Amino acid sequence: MFSDFTQRSKVISQVVSPIESNRFGISVTRLNIPLQHSITDNEIVEICAESKSELLILRYPSNRTLISQSLSQIPSKLAFQADTLVYFSKSLENFDPQFFKTKDFHIRIAGLSDMQEIQALAGSTFDGYSNHYQANYFLKPEAIRLGFQEWAVSSLTSENSLVVVAEDESLSICGFGNFICVDDDADFLLSGVHERFQGRGVYSEMIRFASNELSIRGVKSLFISTQIQNRSAIRAWIRAGFNFDFSLNTFHVMQR
Repeated sequence: MFSDFTQRSKVISQVVSPIESNRFGISVTRLNIPLQHSITDNEIVEICAESKSELLILRYPSNRTLISQSLSQIPSKLAFQADTLVYFSKSLENFDPQFFKTKDFHIRIAGLSDMQEIQALAGSTFDGYSNHYQANYFLKPEAIRLGFQEWAVSSLTSENSLVVVAEDESLSICGFGNFICVDDDADFLLSGVHERFQGRGVYSEMIRFASNELSIRGVKSLFISTQIQNRSAIRAWIRAGFNFDFSLNTFHVMQR
């Protein structure tokens, strides 16, 4: 969540991730460093060095350029950069619903009856997708894929979430997008488009549809993130009026 990195007064501590621990069969914790936090690089490295977790997933602002070398030199740990995330945002306060276009697919809000199709599409979309889990050869690819499938449908049962789907002419789901609302903001968590429909505007139309729905719900800003190498998604965001905010490095810190 973008809010994990914009809260200045947040207490810094490891957070146990039971879902990831169960998924990978090892103890997993997460450590997120907000953008303007006063914690020093040395204090972050000390937390990582003293961690008892088998896998600590650390995310910190990319402008902390000196921390990576210190992390890699912890004697008892194997530490490596697993990815870089870029965050973009867009104001929805003056969103114009007339921006929608007619396509050979239909966008609608998803329901529980769509769970199986969304899960199947997420499985094919994220099979081999470049992400921080995939950068760690200690983690099984099948568990990584199942994790994305679980994440894709988890929002269907959340009251503060919005899930949209794209249907083709046969009413089969060819795209999905998950959004979660926090106060006046929303985070675009995850999306997938069937390979046959990539490059046909499905992704952009789901963002426009969701932006309209979120603006009706009173959401003022939409945040979105992806791996820095995901150029096609970033180009779509820029065309849709999103602006770059910040970037984060993801480090995996493991017991030797």
